[in-house]
Amino acid sequence: MILSQAIIADIVPADQRGKYMGPLGGIFGLSAVGGPLLGGYFVDHLTWEWAFYINIPVGIAAFAIAWVTLTLPNKKATKPVDIAGVVLLSLFTAALIFFTDFGGKADKAGQNLYGWDSLLTWACGAVVVLAAIAFVSVERKAADPIIPLSLFRNRIFVNSTAIGFTLGLGMFAALAFVPTFLQMSSGTSAAVSGLLMLPMMVGLMGTSIYSGIAISKTGKYKMYPILGAILTITAMLWFTTLTASTPIWIICIQLFVFGAGLGLIMQVIVLVVQNAVPVTEIGTATSTNNYFREVGAALGVAVFGSIFTTRLATSLTQAFTGAGASAADAAPQATSTLDPETLAALPGAVRDAIITAYADSLGPVF
Repeated sequence: MILSQAIIADIVPADQRGKYMGPLGGIFGLSAVGGPLLGGYFVDHLTWEWAFYINIPVGIAAFAIAWVTLTLPNKKATKPVDIAGVVLLSLFTAALIFFTDFGGKADKAGQNLYGWDSLLTWACGAVVVLAAIAFVSVERKAADPIIPLSLFRNRIFVNSTAIGFTLGLGMFAALAFVPTFLQMSSGTSAAVSGLLMLPMMVGLMGTSIYSGIAISKTGKYKMYPILGAILTITAMLWFTTLTASTPIWIICIQLFVFGAGLGLIMQVIVLVVQNAVPVTEIGTATSTNNYFREVGAALGVAVFGSIFTTRLATSLTQAFTGAGASAADAAPQATSTLDPETLAALPGAVRDAIITAYADSLGPVF
């Protein structure tokens, strides 16, 4: 994805990039919904492992098409690859994800392996700090740093990257939790819950393509991220009103508004970054901007997932206890074995209490 954006920046004049970036954002929206949809089909009809197997033929096809059709200017690297920077950045990223993931986990076995009082969690936190310090030290001396520190003296780059990071936090949290709620609230299959994400794709593709064409025509782009942020915030606030009785069509409208907001931001901020740095740094700036969005996405799922599951475990325990089950038995059953089929077989009052628990647990996430 990053290489696609960098190639466009390399071979397309700056004033024409918008109309190429727009469809790229639309395709991302298509894949962001197509993934859950296809994944749901695999879970329902094959096995979950197919979510990984499918990438092999797709990857081979993409490689073959690029090899045969992609003709680019012949440019040779003149400086050594920043191997130390790559290793340290990878270590920092992995440790950061483990730190947030382990910290938010409950220590069910009583072995003190997980949670915020766990030695393992804080060991990962120490690695985050040490890797970050080492990375900055290495990048200062590298001949061709993977992330030039000079980028962070560019205010436009910093602002756009911060927007991308925040976007990743919110977007992927919504993608992770809304299908689950749809399954529980409407009793749909995994595949159908993925299908219900289509309104988000329509909104994202529409505004992404429109904003790209409009920017190429007018040369003005500041209004689009601002409008996109307003729509995204509106959708997030609206999501907090989800209840067990919220009609599916209302959720579809919420997803459409959310997608429309994302489409006005995603490719525009990449375009802004590319136009704000020297030609020699376009590829690096593009990849760095995307990197921080992906880190935001991973952190969003980890942090908000911890908030969601912690509240959900408490709410579901209360729901099961209210129905006569012991709290000790209710928590593990509620958090590890509950699915739409099991839910459908439960008495109406218990089923409504569980759906309400899901909705109440999603509110703080949004």
